[in-house]
This record gives sequence, structure tokens and C-alpha cells, in this order.
Amino acid sequence: MNELKDIAYIFRDAVEKTKNELSKLSNKFETFPEYCCGITANLLARYYDEKGYGIFLIVTGKKSTGEEHYWLQKEKVIIDITADQFPDCKEEVIVTTDDSWYNNFICERESHNANYRKYDKMYSVIIEYLNDK
Repeated sequence: MNELKDIAYIFRDAVEKTKNELSKLSNKFETFPEYCCGITANLLARYYDEKGYGIFLIVTGKKSTGEEHYWLQKEKVIIDITADQFPDCKEEVIVTTDDSWYNNFICERESHNANYRKYDKMYSVIIEYLNDK
């Protein structure tokens, strides 16, 4: 699980460093991590898959307050690089099997595979940054 966490930190850092460029493709990135969880989950799922970690499902949940959130899950492993958009979560990167914080969300839609091609341009920006590092 340490490898998964290392990758999540690297990817989050890449998103933060390319935020200005990503904002040109989607204005949601102007407020990263707020309002970026859906797109970011898709991008990160693709990165894990291409790194050989297989398919992570994207889980969609909604708090009783109406706030929606997206994160990755594979079996019991939860990966989330945007949870710190919520005041009750201070961690920038979460890789865990402890789902206690996620129990605050009601999953209204079935988990689904990432839509890899929808965000090709954004993914290219992040990968180019990572390759130049």
C-alpha cells in the first residue's frame, strides 16, 4: 500500500504544479482540490492502470448536506487526493482501508470505471510534467 500512497502523492503534486495549465482546459482546476474530485479521480485511475495496478472504480457519494464527492476504490483500498476540500478532512492524500470517513457519504450511483479518453488533454499535461521531472 505504500507504493499506492507514493504514487498518489506524486500525482497530486503534479496536478498542483500544472494547475494553471489544467485551468485552461477546465476552470474547475482554479479551485483545486475543490470541485475537482470527479475529473481528478478519472485521471488518477488512468495513471494507476497505466502503471500496472489495474482498474480502480470511481465511487460517487453524497453527504446529507448535499455535497458530492468522488474517490477511487479497489476492493477495500480507498484512494483520494481531493478529500481536503472538505473542512472535516485535513489530509491531502488518503490511501487507506479505513472507510470510516467515507461512511459520511451515501453512494447514490454505482461505482464505475474511469472514462480515460474524456480527459486526454488534461492527462497529457500531467504526464508531460511527470516525464520532465
